[in-house]
Amino acid sequence: MTSSTVSSAPTGLHRVTATLRKPVAVFAIWALWLTVEYWAMGSHSFVRVWDEGDGFIPARLGLKYDLALGRFGYWAPSWMGGVDRFSQSNNSPVDGLLFLVLPGWVAYAFVLAAQRFVAAYGAYRLGRDDLGLNATASSYAGLAYSMTAQPGYFHWGFSLMDLMALPGIPFVLWSLSRTMRKRGARALLLTTALGIAYSLLSHYFIGMFALLAIAIWLVIAGGTRMAVVVQHGIVFLVGWVAIQAFFLWPALVQASFSQRANYGPWTYADVGTSLHDILQLSLDLGPSLLLFVIALAGTRLRDRLLVRLAVAIGVMYVAYTAYAAAYPFLLAYARVVAGFSMDRVLDTVPFLATMAAAIAVDRFAEVRWDVIRAHTRWLVVAALLVPIGRVVVAKTDNFAAAIDGVTFADLYSHSALTSLRPSATTRESFRVATVASTIEHPSFAWAYGLESADGYLNLYPSRYRDYWAHVIEPLASRDERLAHYLTEWGNRVYLFEPSGGFGSAPVAAERFFDLELLSLANVRYVIAPLPLVGASLQLRARPTDAQLSWGALSARQKMRAWLGGEPRYEPPLYVYENTAVLPRYRLLGAVRVFNSDDAQLDALSRASVTELAQTGFVLGREGGAASAGTTCGTGVGGNVKVIEETADTKELLVETNCRAILFVGDNFNPFWTAVVDDTPVVLFPLDKAFQGLSVEPGTHRVRLRYQPPYARFTAR
Repeated sequence: MTSSTVSSAPTGLHRVTATLRKPVAVFAIWALWLTVEYWAMGSHSFVRVWDEGDGFIPARLGLKYDLALGRFGYWAPSWMGGVDRFSQSNNSPVDGLLFLVLPGWVAYAFVLAAQRFVAAYGAYRLGRDDLGLNATASSYAGLAYSMTAQPGYFHWGFSLMDLMALPGIPFVLWSLSRTMRKRGARALLLTTALGIAYSLLSHYFIGMFALLAIAIWLVIAGGTRMAVVVQHGIVFLVGWVAIQAFFLWPALVQASFSQRANYGPWTYADVGTSLHDILQLSLDLGPSLLLFVIALAGTRLRDRLLVRLAVAIGVMYVAYTAYAAAYPFLLAYARVVAGFSMDRVLDTVPFLATMAAAIAVDRFAEVRWDVIRAHTRWLVVAALLVPIGRVVVAKTDNFAAAIDGVTFADLYSHSALTSLRPSATTRESFRVATVASTIEHPSFAWAYGLESADGYLNLYPSRYRDYWAHVIEPLASRDERLAHYLTEWGNRVYLFEPSGGFGSAPVAAERFFDLELLSLANVRYVIAPLPLVGASLQLRARPTDAQLSWGALSARQKMRAWLGGEPRYEPPLYVYENTAVLPRYRLLGAVRVFNSDDAQLDALSRASVTELAQTGFVLGREGGAASAGTTCGTGVGGNVKVIEETADTKELLVETNCRAILFVGDNFNPFWTAVVDDTPVVLFPLDKAFQGLSVEPGTHRVRLRYQPPYARFTAR
């Protein structure tokens, strides 16, 4: 063998070097670095709580319990007193499956890393292959878009709620350009399949605005005949809707009687604030917009694609401002529309701005200024250093937060809550409620298989929001900001911490919350990050001295201790049993009828637990047979036994010695039906938020069934 032969043979190092030069490998490594705090410490890795860990993640972690305990159906009994499952924005079959088959922290980190890889590689390919941009410009598109900030929501990048809707925009466009070059039915089938795949990886409330970005791009930069663009655009949309219809239809049906149909003027910004949001987004995208403006000026507005993109971005800004200006009108005449987050039209801008900047970099060779042409690469590096610096700062904060207890293990495997987990042999239904804090959120309970009276959802009955307003009325009457937050927005139904904090511990719970109404809502356990006192609250679990000592340290002190080799501890949590909790199913021997919602709610707030246990509170126009009263006199004799209970069905054996009211402690929804001994009966709203039906003396078999209109056309 000659020396020349040996020297020409590729070595392992050469193979590695060659691989690392490939865009796929570069962007894969880049995505891992962007998400390192989410996976580097295993189950003790960081969790982004706001709008991810406070609702989306617990809902997915709770799926395994819902399936095991027969609680998976159209109705979700675990969530906030019971709600329609498929109307929620946190539905996606793909990431739900990931959380079922993988450890939660692995599934979470995988989704976040995949988002950033798809965003980077898709933007790179779109620029390189479809726009014919040079390598520097295409690389800028990939790197910058993977670090994009979601306007008004997530300045740290793509979130779990985005799934692949926003990150996947450039990859979808690149894939569409491939299918549009083909001809015949096969090409249309491929485009339809692409729409279906994109839908499976999207949530509708983000995906609708991602579709807008895709449509804008196809119109201004599609690069093919408009007839072909329209044809493929339609079949792509059909594929997307084919999947999202399973969630859009339920959402539209439920929206009319949800809290979103009663949003108030406090909910969204006015024109002045919308202009501030636009300015903030423009600052977040500053490096890309600066490159864009330089190219526009340097080419003297002669580049049609750059001009079209400038117009498109401007139109999105105007549309957002117009929505803010029209919001009072929508509140007056179309509240459901007002409740839909149309402000997310700005979600289209980061993609358009990033691709405009990449095109600008490519056009720098044509600008009239020598200094720009000579220093293009340095401009690109400088433009990337700004978001990279922001990412580095965020990582520092995230690692510190992980040491402080914001991790998968601390939030979703806390020793104080694992003992409350239900099992297949659990007989009595109960709910929990959580005193919220910066770290602790009520929806965490779902991750333990627990049913909660509180939580964070995008759609639930407005009745329950009105009920909860009286649960926190002792606090809300002194805290106007929190009162508005619940009654005029209300997606978070919490036992809120006061704006100025609770003050010294232990906290007298009755000063802030109506414990009687919590008992009525079947709340058996109250979880709190600090000690509470209350007549009906008995301590079930408390933090160890080590946990309390650790919790008293500042974040910086915890970081130093951890780096010094000291063990870290779970955040302190207290669990209290509410001894006054009322059963979820029970017989009521008395009825009080009211003529207005306010009178009904005020009476509920003043009632004792004893009265709530014996008396039903109904509106005259809603009570039906209950308005005629009962025949129980001073009391009711009998009992209620649960024969079978699943998500969508309940079978109860009811014995009563008089005409009574059967209380069912799930949220009232018009799609629940009741049959008593094979005879349909009317379910009516009871105690404002819950369900009731009249039963005659004797022994009866009561069957309740949740059957929304879309149940006939969908399969679970």
